[in-house]
Amino acid sequence: MKTVFHVLALFSVVSCRLFSQELASSLKIEALPSKRIVPTWSADPTAHRISGAKSFASDIFFGGFGGVLPVVNLRVDSILIQASAAATAYSSLTSSIAHIFALTTEYYVDGFADARISDRFMVRVGLGHTSHHLVDDAYRIYPGIVAINYARDYVMAGGIYSPQELRTQLYLLAYYNYRFRISSRHANGFIFQVGGEGIIYPLSESLILFAGFDLKLRGELGFGTSQNVQVGIRSSGEHGQTTRFAINYQSGLEERGQFYSQRVNFVSAGWYIEL
Repeated sequence: MKTVFHVLALFSVVSCRLFSQELASSLKIEALPSKRIVPTWSADPTAHRISGAKSFASDIFFGGFGGVLPVVNLRVDSILIQASAAATAYSSLTSSIAHIFALTTEYYVDGFADARISDRFMVRVGLGHTSHHLVDDAYRIYPGIVAINYARDYVMAGGIYSPQELRTQLYLLAYYNYRFRISSRHANGFIFQVGGEGIIYPLSESLILFAGFDLKLRGELGFGTSQNVQVGIRSSGEHGQTTRFAINYQSGLEERGQFYSQRVNFVSAGWYIEL
């Protein structure tokens, strides 16, 4: 019996060492990877990127400055996981008076991980914060305007269908706002988002005519919707850097938290840089 115990103990030690070596050999780490595994969702008006868009229905210009930084890639066997940090500040500018001034500023800060589990499917989990404010001369120029305290802290989870050979994608995400304040009121916890992008026609090796859509269902207003449809031309670099020129049709509930209960319906033209 003692001999059997010794044999089993030796077998356990050898097995553990072999197993640990196998795990070590299957894990690959790459810091600051040069390419993102999930492209920017083009039709999302709050996507992380550098952008500028002019509304045809008013004098408002929407500007954004930010982006996504892939921090690390982890590859375990056939599964690739990419952790990223992202931040963008958006501002709506108007020139309805003698000079240009900022009406609102909204910023988004996110940390998330994307895992490619097959050639076609990925999952995303993460957390983030957004806060929306009136700024500059808004109080003076619009005497009737009233500032509110609009801020959300949230966790996110969802799936992405992205077959690499088709260069297209569809996504579905849920955001649970574990802290969501609109002035003195605590708002509903959930926002759902669905959207996608596809190729209409390849104009050349570097230029593509594309179309995208984005739809959000907002729990704070009975799951009323905000939607945007985008059509334009995009050009992508070797590492996924993308420039777009596009036309948008945006409708439904406002994306800007200071006007969250108001509705919009307008067309805009813009440029977008996704690094």
